[in-house]
Amino acid sequence: MIEPIETDRLRIRDVVPADCEAFFGYMKLEEYWRDVPIEPPTLPWVQSLVQRCLEDQTANPRTNYFLAAACKQSGTVIGEAILRVEQG
Repeated sequence: MIEPIETDRLRIRDVVPADCEAFFGYMKLEEYWRDVPIEPPTLPWVQSLVQRCLEDQTANPRTNYFLAAACKQSGTVIGEAILRVEQG
């Protein structure tokens, strides 16, 4: 697990299983997926994504960071941050 990164309004943290519904809530909107090369996300797809994130968190060394961006005040997940570390 990483230490959360915080701004005045955001908290960027590792994904937890309870994030599925929040991710799906905004990922299913056309504004999210229409300009990226993916099909409209389904709840099973998001659940699989969260499972992969949880598995990536245990990798050593960790190279994939799909993180939840949450409203600091409410804790509501409103987006994500993605970082991939490549050796080379």
